[in-house]
Amino acid sequence: MSRKDKDNERTGISFISVLLSLLILVLIVGFVIFKHYYNMMETQKPVRDKENVLENIPKELPDVDELYSDNEEDDVSVKEETHDGVSAPDFSFDMDMDGIYNVMIVGVDSREDDYSGRSDAMILISVDRKTNRTVMTSFLRDIYVSIPENGHNRLNAAYAFGGSKLLKDTIYENFGIPIDNTITINFFVIKDFVNAIGGLDVELSAEEIVHMNSYVTTQSEDFGEGATNDRLPEEDGVYHLNGNQALAYARVRYVGTDFGRTARQRSILAMSMDKVKNMSISELNDLAETVLPKLRTDMSETDCLNFIFSLFLSRGYDFDSMAVPGEGLFTFETIDGMSVINVDFEQNTAGWYNLLTK
Repeated sequence: MSRKDKDNERTGISFISVLLSLLILVLIVGFVIFKHYYNMMETQKPVRDKENVLENIPKELPDVDELYSDNEEDDVSVKEETHDGVSAPDFSFDMDMDGIYNVMIVGVDSREDDYSGRSDAMILISVDRKTNRTVMTSFLRDIYVSIPENGHNRLNAAYAFGGSKLLKDTIYENFGIPIDNTITINFFVIKDFVNAIGGLDVELSAEEIVHMNSYVTTQSEDFGEGATNDRLPEEDGVYHLNGNQALAYARVRYVGTDFGRTARQRSILAMSMDKVKNMSISELNDLAETVLPKLRTDMSETDCLNFIFSLFLSRGYDFDSMAVPGEGLFTFETIDGMSVINVDFEQNTAGWYNLLTK
């Protein structure tokens, strides 16, 4: 080998060594940054407050008419399997969950900065990497379900009885949908999050604003802020909402009842996600510093990386939204003195699966 060839070989080896060193450095820095943000969050701890929950569950539900557009009811199938010791329902169809990632946002109805009580908002974000689709699904809180080792009750009691673990088990036992992870938030998180992203532009009706104005006043008191200037003029229009106002909007259930309320919640979440996608690195850092310490999650570090990867992939995916139960797939009934929503679990699960995988 000539001297020139040897020099070229040494140069090539040196270049590869430098490149590998830089790659290792980038990975180390990236891991340190990831650990910094991950450690801001707190691991979800089970909340067991069964007696208090049972005492405070309201008995009556409002009447609801014409809440949904038509749903397709194509025949699909669900595998009989177990998930953390809980069996899936024996449906007449199978679901292929390969490539599907499910994370549930759990909103706790807490006027104090804690995470106890019932889960009044349960929004499942499903990402299907095979069909390139993302579906956001609200599960109504008054669905009558079997709660593992806790009998039958409304769905929102599952979290209060046993935290996010029992809520996941309850969804799986009744709907056959395996939830990979949960992120739990409360009123304070929603307010601070919307403020941190600079607010949201939302089209409101005068009827919605009437109820929002009532909420913003009481919420300001709950937040310890006293009097508020957040009340809006009671006129139809597009308004730029701050955190307090956006929270009030997401809580309105007297316009469209609880079905309308869950639609508002999904709208707020979808608009927020769109806004976050367009934030700069420095803005994202400020957002993380503000919000992450207030979140509760059952994600491990590996889970968190999978969640970030799924969100990154889903940026260009088709997006859809729905609620469970769907039109014609439920009835209102009174069971054990409670007004509940009795659902067709098989058809509702089929509707969710069809929308996600179509």
